[in-house]
Amino acid sequence: MGLLEHLQNRRGGEKKTGREKLPRSGEDERAGPNHGLGPLVLFDNIGQGDAGAGALGTDVVFVHGLHGTRLGTWSKGNVCWPRDLLRYDLKDVRVIAWGYDASVANAFRPVIKESIFGHANTLLEELAQLRMGTAEQTRPIVFVCHSLGGLVVKEALIKAAAYNKHERHPDLGAIYAHTTGVIFMGTPHRGSTKETYGEILTKIVKVALRQPNDQLLRTLRPDSHILENQREQFTTISSRMSIVCIKELVRTAIGLIVPESSAMYDGFNVRQGAINANHMDMVRFASSQDPGYKKTLGFLVELCNARPAAQQEILELLNFPSINERELAIEEAYNDTCTWIMDDRPSDKTSNRSTTRFKSWLRSNSESIFWISGKAGCGKSTLMKFIYQHEDTAAALAEWAGSKKLIKAGYFFLDRGNDLQKSREGLLRSLLCQILGERRDLVPVAFPTFFGSVPVPPTSATINTWESLSRAFDAVLKGLTDSKVCLFIDGLDEYRMVERMHEYTPEQLDIIYDGTKEDESWGLSDWIVAGHKDIAELVLRFKDRSNTKICLSSRELNVFEQRFAGLPRLEVHHYTAGPIEQYCEGRLSKEAPGLVDRDRFVSTITAKSQGVFLWVRLVVDMLVDGTADGNTPSELWQTLESLPGRLGGKNGLYMRMMQNVKAKYLPEAERLFQIVMHWHFIKGCEGVQFMHQTAKEFMSREYIWNAIFPRSNGFVSTAAKNLAILSGLIRRLKCCREVTLEAQRIQREESRGAQSNMTLTPQIRMWLTTDFYIMLSWSLATLP
Repeated sequence: MGLLEHLQNRRGGEKKTGREKLPRSGEDERAGPNHGLGPLVLFDNIGQGDAGAGALGTDVVFVHGLHGTRLGTWSKGNVCWPRDLLRYDLKDVRVIAWGYDASVANAFRPVIKESIFGHANTLLEELAQLRMGTAEQTRPIVFVCHSLGGLVVKEALIKAAAYNKHERHPDLGAIYAHTTGVIFMGTPHRGSTKETYGEILTKIVKVALRQPNDQLLRTLRPDSHILENQREQFTTISSRMSIVCIKELVRTAIGLIVPESSAMYDGFNVRQGAINANHMDMVRFASSQDPGYKKTLGFLVELCNARPAAQQEILELLNFPSINERELAIEEAYNDTCTWIMDDRPSDKTSNRSTTRFKSWLRSNSESIFWISGKAGCGKSTLMKFIYQHEDTAAALAEWAGSKKLIKAGYFFLDRGNDLQKSREGLLRSLLCQILGERRDLVPVAFPTFFGSVPVPPTSATINTWESLSRAFDAVLKGLTDSKVCLFIDGLDEYRMVERMHEYTPEQLDIIYDGTKEDESWGLSDWIVAGHKDIAELVLRFKDRSNTKICLSSRELNVFEQRFAGLPRLEVHHYTAGPIEQYCEGRLSKEAPGLVDRDRFVSTITAKSQGVFLWVRLVVDMLVDGTADGNTPSELWQTLESLPGRLGGKNGLYMRMMQNVKAKYLPEAERLFQIVMHWHFIKGCEGVQFMHQTAKEFMSREYIWNAIFPRSNGFVSTAAKNLAILSGLIRRLKCCREVTLEAQRIQREESRGAQSNMTLTPQIRMWLTTDFYIMLSWSLATLP
């Protein structure tokens, strides 16, 4: 007796579906011109699980990729695992295989002229027809997709989300409303640093061995932005779903078809996995003992049995609007100016003072914390963003993780931001959001109160207290026994004890500028120093956890020098001579191509910068502007040689820049700085910031202010500042009246379900409400 016959004999107690005699994996495709297309119910055992006949169950829908088939893609030999294996391992599910024609290889069958986007419409319509019953229409759906099948599913859900939003075609919109999870297996979500999106998609065509139809080929062109746009739209509509991305580990003759950087989808609640097979074999399992089957089954069990509503609610409570704002605002590293940190070999352009190599630390088990330190403005945040996002970091950490799952999470403090962007609560909310987004199964472990026999509804007041967040974070790290976690925390010196500020006297909050070290001289207070001690102790709590690494960055302040002594360390400003030369050469050759003696300018700037990238950027800006204004080489040399070699202080570069402001513009400049300094204290309007924390600290000093503006022509009261800001916002609205009217028109059309050529983005809506109405009520309430 063959395996398939043996499995069929075990069906005894299953619900009759009218499809008991199912074809073997190859017969389905050879039976006729329209066979192998549309949905095929492989089995339905809803009502046979622990919940009994009243179970709602889950529809699990399998969607194959390019040149795949609804049975053959998932089959190894005569075993089609969604049909032959899952029936014994998943209860209360209806498993459906959906097929579509995406090839022209078979000369005996007519080609259906549909693109990926046309297939998406067909998927929605045929799945909706299959779910016509009252109970079926509200049944949760989990999609399992291979390769380009994932793009079909994403497009289908984007369309269904639009129908659901505008209350059009409710049966199609219900597909989106009830989709609780998607498992992507080898799906390309984006290009990588080494290959464009089009190149990755073209490799999928090659490995399929047969030619797809013309419309599908158009989506594979390297200059096509259609699928990149699809990724961005899907990120928005999938935030409430559980997403799993599984990558291939085995190369084909032409290499990895979908590399990790493409297969791993970026999102709010995305988990990751890997199967030790090539692109085609990663979805073929002959036995329930196959490691790949076990891994996929684990994800399916979790997605089908989880309580997504409660988990999602907690994740949304942890999330906050500015959670990624700082990371996104940090400029990308200029060309390859940060790649040196990934090179273990010493360079003649960098100091060898530090014997600890960063990439070696990523791979090793020896030390759990690595400290990246540096002067203010030397580029620590840019370097941290580069490290956090670079694929070499993930590869090196994977060596450290070994057979365990790797989880990365990062946070970038911002003193100039809102309270959450500079507090310990914001730190833990962000880290928990990222980790639990990948491991939703640990949400009940982190917050058990909300998952008991009599669960309590979660609220922000109960979730987001320091005590609750701290307990949850400890529980999550303890619960990650099968994983290793690497945390990237930037800007410890920008952390502030926001919730404890009221415990300090005005004298303890006053900024003092008499530090002996250069970084100390930017100004500290008792409150700030206490905060630095607090965050250092919090980080050191996790020093001895074997499953946790932490890469952190800060200025070289005495508090951190004392507490982080002995840790592996890299002082950024000792390693930036080569990158600074590269930056200067690149910008001056491009923006001031006629500059005489450019090499000498580059070497002088590099030597004078003391490793501070911000100083270099400002000086290069001056030289570029001077060249554009027609300054002679001797005048430019005079400017460069006269510039101070540091940013702050009475004799620093910032002061020189302010001294160059013409006297007639000083009154206006003073009022402008007053408004920017004051803007931060307005609730809901924290978005106006100085270009760098050092600039804010420089302008915050009273003696500096008095030296720049000896005759006060600024606002004399807080009410006057509020009125000026309100007036500016009103002028802004008047200038953009046409945009406002167009936005209102679009809102009316959206309510009628009409299409429009202009999209009313969330940013525009936020501008029309937050900027104006919050500001209006706040300003009027405080005017005398």
